Amino acid sequence: MQRSPFPPAPFLPLSSSPLLLFTLSLLLLLVACTAPGTEVSPTVTLTLAPTMTQTPTLSASPTLAPSATFTPTTRPTRRPTITLAPTRTPVPPTATAALEPVNWLMDWSVENLYSDELGYVHWVDGDTLTISRDGQDMWLDLVEGQFLTPVPIPLAAPLFDNPASISPNERFGLECAQEKVILFQLPEKQIIGEFDGAGSYMCKADWRDDETAVAFVNADGNIYVWKVNQNAPFSVGQSDYGMFVSWSPDQKKLLIYGYLPTFDIAFADGSPMLITETEAPMGGSSDWPTLFWLTDELIEDLVYSPLGMCAWGEYYYAISGELLLQIWDCDNTKQNTILSPNVRWLVSDQSKAWLEERETNLYTIYDFTSRSEMVLVETNVSHLEFLHWAEDSSRLYTISRPLDATTAPNPSLPSGLLALNPNTRQFTQLIPGAMYATLNAQQTHAFTLIPENGHLTAALYTLSGDLLAAFQPVTDDIPYLTPGEGLPIPAAWSNDGTQIVFSDVWGALWLADTSGVVTQLADNLGFDPAYPIQPRFSWSPDDSHLLITFNDRAWVVTMPGE
Repeated sequence: MQRSPFPPAPFLPLSSSPLLLFTLSLLLLLVACTAPGTEVSPTVTLTLAPTMTQTPTLSASPTLAPSATFTPTTRPTRRPTITLAPTRTPVPPTATAALEPVNWLMDWSVENLYSDELGYVHWVDGDTLTISRDGQDMWLDLVEGQFLTPVPIPLAAPLFDNPASISPNERFGLECAQEKVILFQLPEKQIIGEFDGAGSYMCKADWRDDETAVAFVNADGNIYVWKVNQNAPFSVGQSDYGMFVSWSPDQKKLLIYGYLPTFDIAFADGSPMLITETEAPMGGSSDWPTLFWLTDELIEDLVYSPLGMCAWGEYYYAISGELLLQIWDCDNTKQNTILSPNVRWLVSDQSKAWLEERETNLYTIYDFTSRSEMVLVETNVSHLEFLHWAEDSSRLYTISRPLDATTAPNPSLPSGLLALNPNTRQFTQLIPGAMYATLNAQQTHAFTLIPENGHLTAALYTLSGDLLAAFQPVTDDIPYLTPGEGLPIPAAWSNDGTQIVFSDVWGALWLADTSGVVTQLADNLGFDPAYPIQPRFSWSPDDSHLLITFNDRAWVVTMPGE
């Protein structure tokens, strides 16, 4: 039996000590009066006499003119919240008084949530636009300011109606019927020859770039090449699964693939085929691989998962079918691999945040000449966004920026606009601190967004790093976007690379040129930075007008001096 560690208390009979009994009773009464209670104390309500009531004096709120121009301060205090309902009637934007007025194009009637966007809008020439919507093409003459007669859009023929395969310059056509294949000349449709071999309603032909021959696979798997100066095709091989055929860049080889996860190589001169027996995955819901030529020696297979969460690319040596490289990612699918113009270097983002508790970013470069892959950057504190390769493949322009506002600087990779030398795998810092950038097509200038006092400020640089001009703030915070998402504001360079238009989050439209001059073109555009679809800017071929499309709206801005 276990004993208590404490001695027992002495026992005193209460009846034997009246004084003790009185003392204990008094003590219990004192404790009961001083102990905290569990009940809530009643709330005391004070009622003020009418003479004590004070009524505050209201001041009149200022009324802003509808056409007032909102100029953001250098330290914006709040983020505007604008919700654009799909059925909202758009209001044409106002233009700065000193400039040409903004030309309103149209206000499409929106029937439901899923038809609230303009169709295909593009420039025909410097004075004419075509807009596709609701089954018709509408042509707009900017000189006359009028729409031309709408033209119905011809519907595409169904898959099994055997539309003819037309050569690149529309000089010839090949039609695959169920029992025969017909080669003809356009536009008269003069028949060159008819081939009575087994045709195929799924015949997929591919033309040589010079239109001198066309290749196709018929229903029984025979691979044919038909020269336009001959009245019949000749066989260059046989495939048990082939359906698609594709000419190599040198126009000497044919890539054959179809219902099985593999590919073979045929030769246009009839040399024996190469049966690779390579396994090329078929991703997602596709019934065949997605294969195409990169060079005369390289073939790429693009694979997507059924759920759209993963994507990867596989690169093969065409002659042997050898798998050279597999690049995949199941987290960051927005930034694609970027291939150098000379098709030697392949830079890829292989970041896999879902594998780590903290994000780990991995960027690699593959050399197709040496067939070797090397690590460029591996970090958990910054992103590396790919911009453009130089035309001579001597450098790759990139942006390095922190993951968020709390991450420390990367000690091994400076932030800003960088240039990568692929031979040495070294980065050169061109514009320190730039978080976002877009280059003109000539690769002479960069439009950048640089953080300053809690917002992003637009600035224009040469690619050698010389500052031309720093403009006003364009955002009221500092967003940290995923690589590949582009700029947080819409912007577009002119065709000649000497001007760029951009919008800020308050709906003002700006024009800057490479001399550093900035001009406001319009305001009150009504852009909503929180809306998932960003406005799109498109310059006319002669850079005299700017087309803006956003949701169910479209308008044109005339450039100064035009």
